[in-house]
Amino acid sequence: MSIPHKDQVRIKIWQIVTIILLLFVAFIQCFKTTHDLHWPFDFDFDRDMAFVQGTLEGDFGKDPNYLHQYLWYNPLLFLTETAIVKLTGLPVNIVLAQAGAYLNLLSPVAFIIMLGYFFNLHIAIAGLISYLFLASGELPAWASATYSPWLYPGSFMQFIFYINIIFCFKAFKTQRYRWFFLSGLTAGIAFLGHTAPAVLIILIMFSMQAGNIMTAIKQKKFKKLQKYFLQGIFAFIPFVLASLPLLYFIIGKYNLHIINRMTFEYFDELFIPINFPKLLMANLSFTLLISIIGFLFFLKNCTDVLLKKILYNWFFISVTLFFYTSMVPVVHHKYHLHLPGLVPSFHFFFYLKALQSVFFGYGFYTIARQIIFYGSAMINKQRGTFAPLVSSEKIFLMVSLLLVIVNLPDYTGRKDFVDSRLSCIAKENDSNKIQVYEWIVKNIPQDGVILCEDKESVFPVMATGRKMVSINSTFSNPYLDFGKREADRNTMLAFLKSGQPDSIKRLFDEYNVSAVLLKNTGNFNHNIISQLFSRITFQNSQYTIFKKI
Repeated sequence: MSIPHKDQVRIKIWQIVTIILLLFVAFIQCFKTTHDLHWPFDFDFDRDMAFVQGTLEGDFGKDPNYLHQYLWYNPLLFLTETAIVKLTGLPVNIVLAQAGAYLNLLSPVAFIIMLGYFFNLHIAIAGLISYLFLASGELPAWASATYSPWLYPGSFMQFIFYINIIFCFKAFKTQRYRWFFLSGLTAGIAFLGHTAPAVLIILIMFSMQAGNIMTAIKQKKFKKLQKYFLQGIFAFIPFVLASLPLLYFIIGKYNLHIINRMTFEYFDELFIPINFPKLLMANLSFTLLISIIGFLFFLKNCTDVLLKKILYNWFFISVTLFFYTSMVPVVHHKYHLHLPGLVPSFHFFFYLKALQSVFFGYGFYTIARQIIFYGSAMINKQRGTFAPLVSSEKIFLMVSLLLVIVNLPDYTGRKDFVDSRLSCIAKENDSNKIQVYEWIVKNIPQDGVILCEDKESVFPVMATGRKMVSINSTFSNPYLDFGKREADRNTMLAFLKSGQPDSIKRLFDEYNVSAVLLKNTGNFNHNIISQLFSRITFQNSQYTIFKKI
């Protein structure tokens, strides 16, 4: 029996109210986590602060931490953060600590728009519940697709991927050039923000079009090949134009010649191949079970062949890239083979978790609808009455909200909220490092080169956007020889203790070192240091800065 139009409108209103309520609950949690913080906790944010600081000081296109070097990192997020700093007048550190709760809202909104476009709003609501509250479990925000208060580039840029999936579907459904143009354009924008979603969408489109080309060749419909070629051109040109602010430097200046592989060979302990059983156990859950059931229901019931192809490609390409990028560092360290790298493997696992929420929505709705239908039928049979279909729709929404309420204590207690907030507070309370950061920003020019030890190279120094001899390998320019810089830094630091050999003094000139930041407990020889630097210009209980005057 069909639902009357008046009841359809009423159901639609309840669905929209439910979506707004879910987003509101998640926003309040993220807002509470970060609204009073002053410093973001992760080293990733110190890197972003460096790029923001450099851009604010008129050096966009330059490596903020290496003298005479160029942009190597995806710029869209730090340009957005720079704009916020300029518009609000807030300090860079506060923007990076607090803006995530607002900017990252784009992702759940884009996610539910994608689900609503491909399915119905009930499936979209169930998928959103998984995305917001269930699927991530205790995984950190950088490893799992969810709405997070932390402004990681991967967390922020996922919204463009979901939009791009819609554009990809429209392009292949309509075969119109404008949708291929929009797909290429948004893929380029994605690349400006993060490499992983751009690579995924490009490979999904390439796989889809390759299938079309193979079919045309088998069927000897050669006229279609010209159209497919033009569609590729219509996608490729806007991609290049949109991503040109980054491509100009990594191709035009560095020729894509990666030397420092640590930027893409980094892995968290959970994502080491030998620990994959632990990774599997960390993801075994009620949500995953429903997602697997939903995937099977999708295979059986979905009649849209194109949608199936897109989601298949999303899944298989993400799995393939996850395992490939997981093996790249293993093959390098065990067999000394340099396989081409992209980004750390968890960035592709991230999009598998997004797909888990997609299929959770499909599975939960299918199961709940059947239970509600049979339950209503039994009640109607006993009572001899007929409950209108609109009641079943309301019951589904109430069951969905009940699922959220039951899970809310686990959600609000997630380490990503509680522990990360405590880490922010601990960083804020480290007054010695904060003093060093503030002094460097105010007293050392943007092109001043600082010599410091590895730990301090990340924070407080990297965040200032000032130049260094060497930065921690994970955050060092991938197109420069990190090994040489690291060796030279250690040699110079050793010289400041022993004064031998005298020839090492030339390195200070080669790197244009204008200041040195040292721990007070480092046993450095102040007499040797004073030969190179005029005097102590800053000192607190933990650190001393010598600067050339």
